[in-house]
Amino acid sequence: MAGKDFTDKQLMAIDLLSQGVMQKDIQEQLDVSHNTLWKWKKNPQFMDAVVESARIRLKDALPNIYSVLASKAIEGNHQHIKILLDHLEKLEEERTKYAETAITFTWER
Repeated sequence: MAGKDFTDKQLMAIDLLSQGVMQKDIQEQLDVSHNTLWKWKKNPQFMDAVVESARIRLKDALPNIYSVLASKAIEGNHQHIKILLDHLEKLEEERTKYAETAITFTWER
């Protein structure tokens, strides 16, 4: 995220939005109007920064999320089993795609 492109209030809004804080609370906390926050959110770079911040937060939490998901699946929770198996299938697809890409690389003289 390019912090130099945003004001201090925008950076705080990006952080709060990425945490899932309600817009009304952000407006009050930062003392900005509904229209101001709405305009910020219409800016693609602003929203890209929100998504990137949320992605970083989620990435940091993934080990705990996987642990809870696996525990619930092991306990027999069908919804958690399905989520875990679906996720593992997608990971395997990505691994296979990566392996195929690595294999198709050849030297040409």
